[in-house]
Amino acid sequence: MQNARTAHTLAHWRYHLNVWVVDHLKEKGYLTSEKIVERDGWTSKKRRKYANKIADRMEAEGEIKRLHRDFRNEIKTAQFANVSALARTLI
Repeated sequence: MQNARTAHTLAHWRYHLNVWVVDHLKEKGYLTSEKIVERDGWTSKKRRKYANKIADRMEAEGEIKRLHRDFRNEIKTAQFANVSALARTLI
């Protein structure tokens, strides 16, 4: 049961990560109508290179590191909850 709770917590984190990334892209101007129309005619290779540039910028700005830290904190919280629940069942 605790593993299911942990998985559920992390599934929610995954959803919130997606929301955060979309919001970040909007904030930085990557998702304006003009930009989307501009990219519509690009090849897959060009889109992939552009996405990699965006990811590189996010890494340079420390966004990736912050997201990784948040994820690790979620894992630690879930693990602590599992240990606490196990300890309560043993008492």
